[in-house]
Amino acid sequence: WEGKIENSQETMLIIKTKEKLTKDIMQPVKEKHSYSVPEIIFLDIADGSEEYLNFIGANRLFSSNISSDKERGK
Repeated sequence: WEGKIENSQETMLIIKTKEKLTKDIMQPVKEKHSYSVPEIIFLDIADGSEEYLNFIGANRLFSSNISSDKERGK
């Protein structure tokens, strides 16, 4: 990195969200991360267990709250 070999411990953060919320995830990660260029990538789910895919499709509490908070200016 910047002409030097880096040797640092890192922690991987995995966040599951809907595609429409990816921009909402990026900004706070960039603000809190110690690196000037943090690794932020998004992966599409191509397939998985039917039960799990049903679960994440039915679990709308988190994404519903984000939308409501954005409308209220939080």
